[in-house]
Amino acid sequence: MTDRLAEQGALQYAVENLATAGTNPNRLGLAGYIHAAYTDYQTWAAANPGVNPTRLSARGRLYGYFYDNGDPDAVIAALFASGEQGAWYDPSDLSTMFQDSAGTTPVTEDGQPVGLILDKSKGLVLGPELFTNPGGPFTTTNGWNIQGTGTLTVDAGRLKVVQAVAWNDGVYVSSGATVIGEWIKYVLTIDIGTATLVQCQLGYTYGNGGTAMINIVASGTYTVYASPSSAFCGMTLKASSASTFYVSFASSKRISGNHASQANAAQRPLYKTSGGLHWLQFDGVDDSLATAAIDMSITSKVSIFAGAEKLTIENAHIVYSGVGDYGSARCFGIQAPLSHSGHVSVLVGDATQHSNPFSTSAPCGIGTNFIASSFFDLSATTESNQSKLRYNGVEQTLFNHALLTPGASFSSTYPTHIGRGGAGFEFMLNGSIYSLIILGRLATTQEITDTETWVASKTGVTLP
Repeated sequence: MTDRLAEQGALQYAVENLATAGTNPNRLGLAGYIHAAYTDYQTWAAANPGVNPTRLSARGRLYGYFYDNGDPDAVIAALFASGEQGAWYDPSDLSTMFQDSAGTTPVTEDGQPVGLILDKSKGLVLGPELFTNPGGPFTTTNGWNIQGTGTLTVDAGRLKVVQAVAWNDGVYVSSGATVIGEWIKYVLTIDIGTATLVQCQLGYTYGNGGTAMINIVASGTYTVYASPSSAFCGMTLKASSASTFYVSFASSKRISGNHASQANAAQRPLYKTSGGLHWLQFDGVDDSLATAAIDMSITSKVSIFAGAEKLTIENAHIVYSGVGDYGSARCFGIQAPLSHSGHVSVLVGDATQHSNPFSTSAPCGIGTNFIASSFFDLSATTESNQSKLRYNGVEQTLFNHALLTPGASFSSTYPTHIGRGGAGFEFMLNGSIYSLIILGRLATTQEITDTETWVASKTGVTLP
């Protein structure tokens, strides 16, 4: 147990128990004062990302300790500590965003497209190596297969690939069995040798195709993310000419999470930042992101926390789990509609019908940032307990409820759409998403308080 007799020990103990801090903690005790300072620090840190606070004042020394030892994201990571299904998308974390859907080009500055955003809910944990012989260094060619009339040997710890015919020869390695829809992180270190272009195809057996393909024109280390289109997620390397190239290392590992992507370059939202805030900007025409199917059938309860902004009055989905009609069986989502006097509404369905209640005091004001927290419980027997909505930290009275059949679970096959609805009922968002958290259970009262405080710091909203 941490020694609390010394000042440093008291600070350390309080930081270790920050998850118990609320929006307005009791200041009478030392731990309460520190928890209150930490809540303030979260807002300051979101507005000053990466800034090391000055230690000249007492508050500054507390901020400095939190900067050195605390994790502002700990309250969100704790939501998923028991392996809960869901997703956590954080546009303020540039390390999770890429300009292309294969994750080869990181997002680094304002105005760049976002083709892939990684889900942080599972900690971005990497699984075991899927290639039986990844190299680094290579001692044999086991597991690697030369194609056509080329040759494959080991040369000074590297695989030496001699390709006799342009495109028709090459080398292939299989990753073994994978699950369609899960994501794989590939890392390749290559010396292109006498080749002018080496094509790397991923997520397929040998041949032309795959779920990701990159053209390599310079030696180096490349990282690519791909979601398999077949049960065997391998790697194929082919040169565009008869030439020799070398492979030093090739890795294939599952990366946990429900990552969201957009394969069409013209339909990607933009990363935007200003005044210490960070968000995804959707154009209201065709911009959106989507996951593979997320299995929510293990639960009848879902919590969603979203920080958003709407720029026009048209119907819009912030997030939607379902396909086709917005009333898909066992769907759920948050809307910023034109109907219901332009107020935030939620959407939830059982096997045969849906409910679309709204609040008359939760306006989607044009150009106004807001937080919408929604809670769905298909096991509940009353309308008011089947769906709830909080707007900027205040629970709302909902109208237009429909009583769903109690006992249903959510779907195992639906993707989650961000910035749009299902096919035919897209309702594209013209606006911004600052944060999106989907949790496959009902959040506790303390978790709601802590999470809304965190989302508010990311969205620029002041809670009551």
